[in-house]
Amino acid sequence: MNTGPIFIVGVGRSGTTLIRQMVNSHSKIAIPYESHFITKYISCEKKYGDLQNDENLSALLDDILAEPILENWDYVPDKQSLLGKTTSRDIGGGFANFFTQYANHHGKSIWGDKSDYLHQMHKIKYLYPNAKFIHIVRDGRDVALSVMKMSWGPDNIREAASWWGEHVRLGYSMGRMLNKEQYYEIRYEDLVAHPEKYLEEICQFVGVNFESTMLEFFKTSKKFIPQSRLNQHYNADKGADTSRTKAWKREMSPLDCEIFQQIAGDVLREMNYEIAENDVSSLRVKFAKLKMIVFG
Repeated sequence: MNTGPIFIVGVGRSGTTLIRQMVNSHSKIAIPYESHFITKYISCEKKYGDLQNDENLSALLDDILAEPILENWDYVPDKQSLLGKTTSRDIGGGFANFFTQYANHHGKSIWGDKSDYLHQMHKIKYLYPNAKFIHIVRDGRDVALSVMKMSWGPDNIREAASWWGEHVRLGYSMGRMLNKEQYYEIRYEDLVAHPEKYLEEICQFVGVNFESTMLEFFKTSKKFIPQSRLNQHYNADKGADTSRTKAWKREMSPLDCEIFQQIAGDVLREMNYEIAENDVSSLRVKFAKLKMIVFG
C-alpha cells in the first residue's frame, strides 16, 4: 500500500494532540509538534519563482526556517541538508523533504503534520494526492469549556458554539469530498473509551500494522511537547482518559448549555451527541406554549 503523508485535523481542544501522540508513537510514523505553515506557502508560490533555481529555493527555505513555530519542534533540519536533498523542486516537494528529514532523524519513514487545516484539506490534497486525513471531533460543549480557558480562542459560550459548529461542519463537508481511502473521522469520546480498537482502525487506514507501543504514548509524550506549551497539555503524560468526557454535564450551567445547543445543536445531532433537555429548555417550551394560548 502506498502510504502518503498523514494530516491530523480538528477543532482546537478536540484531541488533536492526543491522537498525534498516539500515532507518533508508531515505529514508522513521525509527526512533529505542529506547523500551520504549509498552506501559507501554496498561495505565495509565485513569489519565489522557479524553484529549480538554487537562489529561489534558498529564499523559500530561509522563510520557512524563520517560522516562529519551529522553535517548538524537537528537531529542525538545517538549510544545507535541505538544499542538498530536495529532489522535487516545487512547494510540495520542498515540504515533503522538510518533514521527511524530520522523520528520518527519528529513524522513521512516514511523515505527518498536526495543524489547523480543516478548511484547507483540498489544498493539501492538491499538493499530496495520496495524503491521509484523520479528523477528530469532540463534543462541542466540552470543547467550549476547555477553549474558553485558553488565551487564543473564543471567550464566551456564543462565540465558542459558533466557532465549533462552523469548523466541524466545514471539516465534515470537506471530508465527504474526499474518498474513503483518504478521510477518516473519529470522535474523541470513542478513542479514549476504546483506544486499541480505534488505533487498529487508524493503522489500517494509513497502511501500517498496529503496534502496542501506541497505547503507551504517554511515556514519551512530553519529549515532543515544548516546555512553553505544557500548560495547555497538562495531561500529556497520562494515558487515554475518559474523565473529561461529558464534562459539560458537571460543569456547564443549564443556560450556557441551552445557548450552545440553540446555536450548534444541529451539528451535535449530526455527530450523534446527546442533546440535553434541561430546565432552561423546558421553561422556554412552556413559555412558547403560554404565548400561543394567550395571544393565539
